[in-house]
Amino acid sequence: MGRRYRRLGHLTSVVGDVVDLAFGLPWWGALLVGLSAYFLFSVVLAGFVESRLLLLEGSAIQAVAEVRLSRIARACGWVGLACLFASLLIAVRNYFISDYAPREERGFIAFVAKLFGRGLD
Repeated sequence: MGRRYRRLGHLTSVVGDVVDLAFGLPWWGALLVGLSAYFLFSVVLAGFVESRLLLLEGSAIQAVAEVRLSRIARACGWVGLACLFASLLIAVRNYFISDYAPREERGFIAFVAKLFGRGLD
């Protein structure tokens, strides 16, 4: 049987996608992917959400928007850290070991990166 297509509606699926992308690259490419994903999610996207929060200062919906947008900004920061951690693991692995990795190892690294990303956030 073929592998089922997983639903990509969640922000955490980005970590698995970055892991899959980084495993196909050499060590320096994996490191570059991780740094760019961290910059995109933790700095750009979270900063954009925080700027939207500042625009709502003094608004009638500020309390509701602050709760919602702060959760989104925190999730973006977590995804950026998890992507950076996963790509660092992959870069070290690809530098010292071969570039080929089985699917089970990819899933394990994504799982570990999500766990440590939660702890670092």
